[in-house]
Amino acid sequence: MKKFLIGFIIGIFFTVIIYFAPYVDPRFRVNLGRVLDKDMIYLKNGSVIQGWIIIEDGEEIYVEIKEEYFSISLSQCEQIKRNYLLQYVKELM
Repeated sequence: MKKFLIGFIIGIFFTVIIYFAPYVDPRFRVNLGRVLDKDMIYLKNGSVIQGWIIIEDGEEIYVEIKEEYFSISLSQCEQIKRNYLLQYVKELM
C-alpha cells in the first residue's frame, strides 16, 4: 500500500508538470531540475554541503552553490551522495 501511494503521488506530480510545462518559464524548469539533481557532500568535520559537483578530479572536487564556485579537497570528504532527492524517492519505492 505504501509503494502504491508513493507511486500514485509521484505520478500525479509528474502529470501536472508535463501538463503545465509548456506554459512555465524555461528558467523555472531549469531550476526545478537543478533542485532534483543536487549532490550532498559529507565532510569529516561533520558539515554537510548541498550543491552541484561540477568537476571531480583525483584530488579535488569543484562545487557550485547558488551561483558561487569553490573547491574542496577529497581528503576532507567523508562521503559523497549524488542526486540525493532522487535516490530518496527510489529508496521509498
